[in-house]
Amino acid sequence: MCRGLFKFFSCEKYRDDFLKGHLHFNSLNYFRNTEASGIFKQNDPYECCKIFQPNSIKVSFGQQELKDLAGPVSICYNDDVLKSYVMCFSTIRFDSQKQYASLDDLKQDVLFSEKKINYGEHAVAIPQAELFLERLEKAALKKNLDFAMGPVNYYDFAKDNVLDEYPKNAFRKRREFSYQREFRFLLRKKDVVDEYVTLEVGDLSDIAQSCKSADLNGMLEINAG
Repeated sequence: MCRGLFKFFSCEKYRDDFLKGHLHFNSLNYFRNTEASGIFKQNDPYECCKIFQPNSIKVSFGQQELKDLAGPVSICYNDDVLKSYVMCFSTIRFDSQKQYASLDDLKQDVLFSEKKINYGEHAVAIPQAELFLERLEKAALKKNLDFAMGPVNYYDFAKDNVLDEYPKNAFRKRREFSYQREFRFLLRKKDVVDEYVTLEVGDLSDIAQSCKSADLNGMLEINAG
């Protein structure tokens, strides 16, 4: 399980709705189209895609093989995107195999980047993520929605093949987004396609704490015992 959940909001209304337990899941299609329009640069237009590198694809014309193919090549099964809905958080992650020269170096991997802080003026922290998960799973089951969760794994778009099937490929993003340290919850509807899904989980003020995003790093105490 992740080490705490952290969510950023652009306005007080969205934050307050979340704290009241009105959980808003946008479709994966929303994130793809939003990035394509250039409105928000934090989203990945290759959500839920399989990525093939040029050396894994062969094209021939008659007896001649076409070389120097452009790539990478992305393939997206649209049904998975249209019927899938995500709610994204950041979490605290660091490489347990990495050797740090000092505690200050460790802090740089724990604290949130300025780019992430700028996602919204308001933030909500849920230190005990398992308590949130219990309520979320119960609400998804009540609505008869397929449910999955996990950390997002980041790949090199210029080098890596991403051949995972759904839903695993819904937890992959390009490495340029690794600063997000994203942990996401995924819902899937079996039939009707909507722009978003809302789950009601009840008041979250007993397990969540809100603050200004600019103050978040200062509230994180980091000690090595």
